[in-house]
Amino acid sequence: MDGFSFSTDVRVRFAETDAQGIAHHASFVVWLEVARVAYLQAHAGGYQAIRERGFEALTTEVCVRYQRAAYFDEILRVWTRCGDLRGARFTYEYRIERAGELVADGYTRHAVVDRETYRPTRVPDWLVDAIATAAIGIGLGLSPFMLLSVGTLIVVAYLILSINVYLESFAFSRFSIGYGKIGPTEIRLILIALNTLLALDLVGLDFHLAGLDLTVFDLVGLAIAATMIALLLARSARNLRELAEREPAASRSGSPPPR
Repeated sequence: MDGFSFSTDVRVRFAETDAQGIAHHASFVVWLEVARVAYLQAHAGGYQAIRERGFEALTTEVCVRYQRAAYFDEILRVWTRCGDLRGARFTYEYRIERAGELVADGYTRHAVVDRETYRPTRVPDWLVDAIATAAIGIGLGLSPFMLLSVGTLIVVAYLILSINVYLESFAFSRFSIGYGKIGPTEIRLILIALNTLLALDLVGLDFHLAGLDLTVFDLVGLAIAATMIALLLARSARNLRELAEREPAASRSGSPPPR
């Protein structure tokens, strides 16, 4: 699907149809929400994770353009993407398809507010970072110059690094978004550079390896993912040592702890 990299499937339930077995127009809005929640689960740790950080994402506008009817027990694919992040506002765009046929499309607009005061607040940097990185990495994977599995691996490795930063901030009261001299900005610049080379049609040499058709971009992507995984393992080992020093393991001798 051009421009979309994420989708989720929904089945038309009987309760969502009228007497003719046609899906009611309001059901489409529910399906958009199902897809939106699934998108957040894949890219930002889930909507509940956003709420736990003190934010709410309120829906301010819904637009659905109906192209064809949907019927009971059909399976529909809802393509979803997030963008237009400006200040406290952002937008989701959708395409609902049935076996590749457009059934409906539309968008929803949202505003981020403080969970306690319900006052508008800027879209959190970590959410922008997750969405932007997913879009860049998956965009490379959907191109003909990089395997989708390689692009997905880059995104997954990057998001795991981000989750580790989040855990460190709670465990050690220490917020360090970079790993040595490599941080999210450097990773995104590398991904943007790869996309720029693709846009300029500066395609690397194709070759075969283990029965796979690969390009130079695949090797670069694998190198990026491997580097991020290595950084994660090194940071995790350091964190485990620090935790062991702060909370020594209980004695195995069975003697009571000193008073």
